[in-house]
Amino acid sequence: MECLSWISVWDNCFPSFFQRLSFLQTKTIRFYEEIWSQWKENRHWIRRRNLSWEDDAEIGRLVYVGPHEHNSSWTYWEETGVISFASFGSIGYALEMYLKRKLKTKSYEEIKYLEEALSKH
Repeated sequence: MECLSWISVWDNCFPSFFQRLSFLQTKTIRFYEEIWSQWKENRHWIRRRNLSWEDDAEIGRLVYVGPHEHNSSWTYWEETGVISFASFGSIGYALEMYLKRKLKTKSYEEIKYLEEALSKH
């Protein structure tokens, strides 16, 4: 099994309306990411967790990518995640819904990048 890890830095995607909250007044969001791979079996586990706002929010994701059990030429993608700004009450819920939509779009982009990377390996 092989592991790669890195820190990724994203532009802060929250609009100025949300950035009135002092902890969101930052240009970037930092994440710790790692990918564990079993290349011979074509299985990969990807984990992400936020480093920015660790005391105020929980943003995480776990993805499993591997061959489909019924057809090995298909790829099986299973993703679970958490987005929680629970300590902020109703505004926290609005933050969660906004970020959920943004991360879903980002996830589709990452699928394309991962497909490209796996086809080259």
